Amino acid sequence: MTTTIFNFEHGGVSMGDRHREPSPPTTQIKDVRALLQRFQVNHSSVDRIIVKLGEEQSQSVEPSHPVVVQAASTVPFRPISPEWPVQIPSQQIITTQCEVPNDILQTNFRAAAPFQYLFEEDPLSEGPFIDSPQPIQRGHTTNPQMTNAESMETFPLNVMTDLKHVIYNMLVENYNMTFSYYPDPTYNPIVEPVTMMEVGPDGEKRYGFSFRDAAEPERRIPEMYALYVRGASLDREDQNSIFIQDLYKYYLRSCIELLSKYFDKRGKFTFLYQDVPLFIPGGNLRDAKQRIKQIKTRIICRPFCNVRRIAFKRTYNTLTMSNSQDYLPLGQKFIDFVNASPTSYHAVDTAKKHLLEAGFTHLKEKDAWDLKPNGKYFFTRNQSTISAFILGGKWTTGNGVLLVGAHTDSPNLQVKPNAHSKNEGYLQLNVSTYGGGLWTTWFDRDLGLAGRVIVKDGDKYEGRLVRIDRPILRIPTLAVHLDRESSNKLEFNKQDQLIPILSTAIMSELNQEYNENTVLVELIAKEMGVAAENIKDFEIHLYDTQKSTIGGLFNEFIFSARLDNLCMSFCSLQSLLEYSKNSSAISNEKNVVGITLFDHEECGSDSAQGAGSPMVNELFRRLNPPHLVEQSVRRSFLISADMAHAVHPNYATKHEKNHKPQMHHGVVIKTNNNQRYATNSETGFLLKEIARRNNIPTQDFVVRNDVMCGSTIGPIIASGVGIRTVDIGNPQLSMHSIRETCGTADLTHAVGLLGKYFEEFTALDETVTID
Repeated sequence: MTTTIFNFEHGGVSMGDRHREPSPPTTQIKDVRALLQRFQVNHSSVDRIIVKLGEEQSQSVEPSHPVVVQAASTVPFRPISPEWPVQIPSQQIITTQCEVPNDILQTNFRAAAPFQYLFEEDPLSEGPFIDSPQPIQRGHTTNPQMTNAESMETFPLNVMTDLKHVIYNMLVENYNMTFSYYPDPTYNPIVEPVTMMEVGPDGEKRYGFSFRDAAEPERRIPEMYALYVRGASLDREDQNSIFIQDLYKYYLRSCIELLSKYFDKRGKFTFLYQDVPLFIPGGNLRDAKQRIKQIKTRIICRPFCNVRRIAFKRTYNTLTMSNSQDYLPLGQKFIDFVNASPTSYHAVDTAKKHLLEAGFTHLKEKDAWDLKPNGKYFFTRNQSTISAFILGGKWTTGNGVLLVGAHTDSPNLQVKPNAHSKNEGYLQLNVSTYGGGLWTTWFDRDLGLAGRVIVKDGDKYEGRLVRIDRPILRIPTLAVHLDRESSNKLEFNKQDQLIPILSTAIMSELNQEYNENTVLVELIAKEMGVAAENIKDFEIHLYDTQKSTIGGLFNEFIFSARLDNLCMSFCSLQSLLEYSKNSSAISNEKNVVGITLFDHEECGSDSAQGAGSPMVNELFRRLNPPHLVEQSVRRSFLISADMAHAVHPNYATKHEKNHKPQMHHGVVIKTNNNQRYATNSETGFLLKEIARRNNIPTQDFVVRNDVMCGSTIGPIIASGVGIRTVDIGNPQLSMHSIRETCGTADLTHAVGLLGKYFEEFTALDETVTID
C-alpha cells in the first residue's frame, strides 16, 4: 500500500518532505485528486491519503473521495493576498489568510484557526467589489478609530459602511487582514437607515437595515449583504477568552447596542447564544449591478467550534418591515375586500365604494365625458368590470396611458336557468361549472349564494346584488365504505355528481314556506325584501361561506377563496388609491395612470366586459382625437397582474428548477417564449428597473418545457391594442381551489411596486429607445 501524507501548516501544504514553492494558502480541497495533481502524483498509484491538520488531527480518505480539509496550526499564518484584478473561473474559491495573534491560540478551542476571506467571483467581473472601508458621506472621509464598544456607541449610524466598518477594523487593525476594493468615488450618498426584515427560504427571520439616499431619493441602494453570526452556548472559560471578547464584545455587543436604538426593542439582539443576523449594505454602488450579481463574499471562522459561522451573504429578497406583524394591516384590508366580494359583481361594487370615498367621479359609458388634467374618474361595465384612471396635471392628448389590468372573476359554480331538480328524496340546485376550478375542493364545503338579480321597481328595471351568506347548500362526498378507491383518488362526473343539495323533499313539503318549483326565486326575494314576481332574471353563483383569514405560525399566510384574482385586483386598486393622495406626483405627471379590472378572464375573456372586448381601445378613443390614438398607444404601458404559482414543497418538481417563486420573496415576473405571457426583454426590464431603484424584490417564472402554460389577459390586450405589456403576479398555492393560500408580505411588495410604477415609469421610459 502506498501512503501519501499531506501536511497543512505554516500557511502552506506539503506532501511528505516535498514542499512546493510558493505554497498557496490552500484550506479547501474539493477533490483529493486535484491535490495529487498539484504535486504531480498519479492518483492511480496511491491507495491511501492522510490529510494532517497540524499535529492534532488527521483523516484517511480514498484518492477519489471528495473532502474538505481545514488548516489548523499552532503557528500564526502570514497574510497572503492575491493580486487584483484577476480572471478566475466561476465558483472557484480564492482564499486570503490573515495573521492571528498568538494569544488567541491559547484558548481551549478544539483547533485554532485563522480567519479567511473568500471570494466566489463572477468570471466577468474585474475582481472583488468590496465597499471602501472609509465612511461614505458628503464632505467627510475620515476613518474613525473603532477600538472598543464605547466608541461604537457614539459612532453615528448615518453612513453606508458603519456596520461593515466594524468588521473591517476588527480584521484589518487587529488581525492584519488585507482587502482589495474598488470604491466608486463619484457616488457619495447621505444614507438613512430603515428597519427591515427578511424571511429566508427556510422560514428563518433575519433583521437588519435597508438604506436609501436621503439627498437623492431616486438613487436607491438596493444591493445588500446579510451578516449572519451564528453562536452556540458559551461556557465561562470561552467567554473570558480574548477571542470571544474580540468577536462578541467588540462586534456583537457594540452593534446590538447601536441597533437597539432603531429596532422595536423586542429582544431580537439580546442573547449571544442565539443566531444574530445583521444586515450590511453591499455592492460597489456602480451601475454594473448585473456584472456583480454572482459575487458572494463571506468571512468564515473554522473549524466549527463555539463560534459556528460568520458570513457575509448576498441577499436580494429583503422584506421592508422589521416584523411580520407589520404586514398585517394591509393584509387585513385585503381580507375585508375579499370577504365583501363573493362574486365579480360584488368585487366591482366594493371597488366602486372605495373610489367614491377617494374622490373619484363616476362616469357613465352612455354619456359624453368631460375630462380634465388632475381629474380622477372611473366607469363600470355590466357591473362586473371597472376601470379607474387619473389624468396627470401635464397630460395632453396623444400622451400615454399607464395601466394595470387584473380580473374580478374566479372559478365557481353557477345556477342554471332551470334551477331545481328532485332526486332520491332530495331537493337540489342544478349548477354549471365556470372556469377551470379544482372541483374536488368544492365537496363537503358550506356553500352560500350570491350574484345579480334583475328586479322590477315600478316601471323601471335594475340590476341589484344579492348575497345569502349562510350555508344553505352542500355537495357531499361518497363515503369511503361505498367506494374503496376514493381514498386514493376521487373521481366524479361533473354533470351528475357535482350537484349541491338544498334540502330534503319531505322537509320542503312539511314547511310549506317555499314552492319546490320556485324555491330559489322565493328565497332570493325574501333575502332582498321584494316580491317574488318582481324578480325577472338572475345570475347566481355558489361560494364558500367560510371567511378569509390570516394564519400561519407568524401570521404570514392568507387563507382565502378567490385569491386568483381578487388579490391582484386589490393590489391594483390599493396602489391607485394611494397614488391618488400624491397631489405632487399627479400634478407633474404627463400620462394617464389607471387600472382596469375585467370580468370573464377565467373563461377566455371573450365577452363585452372581458379583456378581449374593445374596452381598452375605446378608452384610448375617449382620451384622444382620432389622429392621436395610435401615438398614445405607442407611449402607453400595461401591467397584466394575475396570480402566479408558488413552488409547492410537496411537489417541487412541477416547477422549472431555476424558476421557483416563493412567498415573501417578491412579485413574480412571468415569461413565456410562446407568448402565453406578454413579457419581453423591454417590458420586463422596465418593471425590474423600477423595482431595483426602490429595493422591491422580484422573482422570475417560466414553466417547464414539458408542461402546458396557462395565460392571462396580458397577451389578449397586447395583441388587441398593440400596447407594451408585462405579466406579473403574487405567488400563491392551490390556485383555483375553493380555498387558496398566499403570503401577507407579498401584498406589500405588489402595492409598493405598482405605486412606484405609477410614480416613476414616465421618467424612466423617456430614457429608453427601442423602436
